[in-house]
Parts: sequence; structure tokens; C-alpha cells
Amino acid sequence: MGLAMNSAMVKEGLRKCPHESCACLIYREQEYCSAHCSIATHAEASEIECDCGHHNCALERARLRRQRASQPPN
Repeated sequence: MGLAMNSAMVKEGLRKCPHESCACLIYREQEYCSAHCSIATHAEASEIECDCGHHNCALERARLRRQRASQPPN
């Protein structure tokens, strides 16, 4: 995913959830944003879209889909 980290996020100690398809931001001391992401990562589950249930994750996925759809095909 193309989640851009800005300096304010880094300053606040935020990072992206390590589950590959998740777009959630978590604090450095957290392992994952949810049990779903922890289980999916440890099971090496391949998901096209994250199902963690967090609203901001769904919004970020929708934004990325719109961005990809607006790009001209190669």
C-alpha cells in the first residue's frame, strides 16, 4: 500500500499496521491494529482488502482505489 508517512506521524510515534493489506496507523508500541490483522499476518493470509473493521482503513482503501482508477493505463 502507498500510505505516505509524514513527519508529524513519525513525531507522534505512529507507523502503519504490519498487516500488508491494512492501512491503519498504530502507535509504535502496538503490534497490530486488531486481532484480525494479527491472525491474518501470522497465518500468512493473502487478502486483497483488509477486513479489520476500522473506518479509517476502509476510507484509505477507497481513496487508493479512486487514485488507481484515475491513472491512465500503461
